[in-house]
Amino acid sequence: MEKSIEKSVDIGFARNFFSSTFLDEILKWSGIEGIRCWATTKNRTTIFDNINDGDEVLLTEKGTGCFTYYGIVIGKSQNVEFGNALWPVVGKSSWENIYFLANITNVNIDKVKLVTGLGYAENFTVPGIIKVDDKKYLNFGSISQRFEIPVFDHVAETKEEKDFSSEDIPTIGKRRAAHYKFSKKVKENYNYSCAICGINQTEFLIAGHISPWSEDHENRLNPENGICLCALHDRAFEHGYIGLTDNFTIVISPKIDKTSKLYVVLKEFENKAIYIPSVNKPHIEFLKSHRKKHSIL
Repeated sequence: MEKSIEKSVDIGFARNFFSSTFLDEILKWSGIEGIRCWATTKNRTTIFDNINDGDEVLLTEKGTGCFTYYGIVIGKSQNVEFGNALWPVVGKSSWENIYFLANITNVNIDKVKLVTGLGYAENFTVPGIIKVDDKKYLNFGSISQRFEIPVFDHVAETKEEKDFSSEDIPTIGKRRAAHYKFSKKVKENYNYSCAICGINQTEFLIAGHISPWSEDHENRLNPENGICLCALHDRAFEHGYIGLTDNFTIVISPKIDKTSKLYVVLKEFENKAIYIPSVNKPHIEFLKSHRKKHSIL
C-alpha cells in the first residue's frame, strides 16, 4: 500500500516502463493524486481482463478485517518489468497486471458486513481478488453511495458516444461511467477551466448540465448541454442565481438578495461573456429553457 496507494509512484521512475502518451493520459485523470496503482498476478488475468475504467475498487490490509482503501479504475496495463521493479518477489508470480486508480480514499468498511450485504454467505472468504457479480452489485448499490464516499471526476473514458441519450441503465456503475464520459468531453471543450472565472484547478471543476439530467433524457450526454464551471458558479447556475443570455453573457437573477455576500461575488461577472469553446458551445435552446425555469429575464 505504501509504495503505490498511500503515495504516488515517482513519475520519473514510471517513465522507465511506460510511454509518455500513456502516462500523460493517466495523469490527466488522476490530477494531483499522481500515479496510484495496484496489480494482480498472471494467474488472475481473467479477472484483470474484466476490470474496466470506472469500476470501483476496495483494497484491504492483511489482518485488519476491513477494507481500508477505496479507488476508481482509470486505466490498466500488463507490464512485467514495472511490476518486478515496484513489487519485487522471489519464487512467486510477478505482479504484472497493473491497474491505475484515482479518487483514493481511506475507508473502514467491515468485510463481513460488506460481503453479507452483497448477498454472499457470512462465512464467505474473500479471495486475493474478486469482481463482484453485476446482479449483486445492482442490488447493493454503488460503494461510494452506500458508504458516502466523495467521488471526483478522475475517471478515464475509452469509448466515443454519438448517441446523446442515456437510458436509466440498471447498473449504477454504468450510469456513472456515462456521466463521466459527458464530464470528460465538456471539460476538454473548456480547456479544464471555469467558463466564468477561469479557475483551472481540476478538483474545483464541474461539468454541469444546462438542461437537467433528470428532466432531459435525450440530451443527457450531449456536450452542447454542458458547461464547465467551478464549484461556486456551477451551484449558482444550477439553482438559478445566474443565467446566460443568447449572447453568452452572465445575468443575475432578481431573486438573489442584493445585500448578500453571494451577490457581491457574482456581481463582478454580471454582463460579462463567458469563455466560448470552439466546439460544442452551449445550445441556445438549453439556455432559454434554463432562464425560463428560473424566471431570469
